[in-house]
Amino acid sequence: MSELGEILQTTYGSLTVMIDRLVEKGLVERFYLPDDRRVVMVRITHDGRMCLEQYKNKFLDIIVKNLERLTEEDRKRLSNAIDEVNTIVKNISDL
Repeated sequence: MSELGEILQTTYGSLTVMIDRLVEKGLVERFYLPDDRRVVMVRITHDGRMCLEQYKNKFLDIIVKNLERLTEEDRKRLSNAIDEVNTIVKNISDL
């Protein structure tokens, strides 16, 4: 939970509320390490994976529909911009 809070840049309290809601919906489950029950782990459930897949597909559909509306020139400009962002991120990762 602590690592997840750091990744999401949120407090432990806020994360607990979020995880509680996801547990209630059956999308994630909490479990404890047998060696140290103070360590709280969270993992996605089958239903959570299915929900995530549905949202991903809807998101991709929206992107495709919007890309189809672009002119060929705008698609090329977007592609060049994405390449530039990838280069910047790679350079940051190499630091």
